[in-house]
Amino acid sequence: MIGINTQIYSPSGQATGVGQSAGVGFAIPVNTAKNLLPRLQAANGQEVRAPTLGVTAGLLVRGQQQVLAVGLSVLSSEGKRELELPERGLVIGEVAPGTPAARAGLRGGTRTESFRGGAIRLGGDVITAVNGKPVDALEDLQAGLIDRREGDTVTLTVVRGGESREVKVTLDETSFR
Repeated sequence: MIGINTQIYSPSGQATGVGQSAGVGFAIPVNTAKNLLPRLQAANGQEVRAPTLGVTAGLLVRGQQQVLAVGLSVLSSEGKRELELPERGLVIGEVAPGTPAARAGLRGGTRTESFRGGAIRLGGDVITAVNGKPVDALEDLQAGLIDRREGDTVTLTVVRGGESREVKVTLDETSFR
């Protein structure tokens, strides 16, 4: 077994609920499921949250009915060059005190620039990878953390002031609240 199906989007049976699945399937890797199993069992039917680092996204756009946190790939290449940002990545808006991100020395933005349809916090770090896997959205960061446990260390690739560096972040009890 390599994965566990979690959802299937099937346009052919969407209206009636009947039909073959010719859509898109979503699965989690079996090793992720194995790592999550003790947490799921200990929760005894209660909510289980993915670990967090203590950062908020710093690039927000207005959707039809909500504000969305997005990655740098939504900006034009020209805009990213003007702002001296990498092609892809997750802009850190804020770092909460007392969290793994704060202890690792990650920095949130220091100033906000508004643009038509959104705003970006500049002057802080941009996460471009977690454990070597590219990051361009909050979901990518969460995917890199989902099967981690308290005490695990993750390696983030971070761009700060145009320079790329690796930062080690150790997850603790605050990561799982």
